[in-house]
Amino acid sequence: MPRPRKSVLRWNPRAAAAHVAGLTLCCMLFACTGGESSPEADANAVTPEPIQVLQARQAGAFTEACIWSHPTQADQGLVLAADEKSGDLFVFGFDGTSLQSITANKARGIDVRYNIPIGGDTTDIVALVNTGAATTQGVIQIYSVDTDMRVLAPLGDGIPCGEGMDGGALTFSRAAGGLHYFACSSKSGRIEQYEITVDSISGALKGNKVREWSVGSCGDVLADDQAGTIFVAEPDKGVWKLHGAPQGETPGELTIKVGDNGLKKVGQLVMYKRREGDGYIMAADADDNNVHLYKRRAQNDYVGTFVLKNSPDNPAIAVVSAEIDSRFPFGIFVAGAAEAKEGAELAMMRWEDIADIHGFNVDNSWDPRR
Repeated sequence: MPRPRKSVLRWNPRAAAAHVAGLTLCCMLFACTGGESSPEADANAVTPEPIQVLQARQAGAFTEACIWSHPTQADQGLVLAADEKSGDLFVFGFDGTSLQSITANKARGIDVRYNIPIGGDTTDIVALVNTGAATTQGVIQIYSVDTDMRVLAPLGDGIPCGEGMDGGALTFSRAAGGLHYFACSSKSGRIEQYEITVDSISGALKGNKVREWSVGSCGDVLADDQAGTIFVAEPDKGVWKLHGAPQGETPGELTIKVGDNGLKKVGQLVMYKRREGDGYIMAADADDNNVHLYKRRAQNDYVGTFVLKNSPDNPAIAVVSAEIDSRFPFGIFVAGAAEAKEGAELAMMRWEDIADIHGFNVDNSWDPRR
């Protein structure tokens, strides 16, 4: 029988102290909006030592990462990471075991979704964009996750997308009909959104482009399924937020701006999810080893910044708030290492260790499968 998970919203004394400080002259030192510290207060604070290090000797440097949660055994989840040097996709267990490497022609935009109906059954899927094929056309490649073996298997030969696509993300499911949307981005600034469906006769996945728009040079893409929104990074300008449905107005609203609160250039985007649509949008800074936090809701107000002690500029990052095991009771934060001695490395840290340093919220009650 699977071990029942306990849901905990933990009181954070640093966050509480920051609220009190906001009522005094200490506001000169701490920005208390949301009960969290300012960039000035965080400037010299660094992340704790990792609990686990994931390493691939044949890789050069990890540029992107995401986390898959196991349906019944939380400690059997996976970390997926793309290598900048080879372009391959690596699959790790939380214990550091290297489980699989997939040749993937410069994998970008790695994303995970759960319980997707395909062929009369449901499966968890991983999607990415292959950007370094012999032709200049990108390919959206989708894999199913074997929950017993904890490896990925391709679902078809891939779905052709536009020329020069080098990033992307799965977006929210349609209430009926389509399987999912996938938004692709490119350094040229063009963004394409595809509806991914299942052919009723062959059972193969196919894609239909349903929307296209442009901004400046594009970077990472992040989707908030619950809110039905997409975030698109324009590295030198900020982060655009728009409705995920094809009829949504483009390019949306620039809710996070470069130059504000110490953000120099937008790198990878990830989301720390809490109950009822709460949580954080996290943006790695592409010009240093800082991670900036913004509220997930409303206008994505700035929350705080923390420094990744042993990570490169524009680090690969990933986060999950759900309870994993006794080592990670309040979730995992993953970051790329700056200079690995042999191959590429990802450091796995307890989210609460970072949160306690900076006064961020801690909540393991979110279930990624709901």
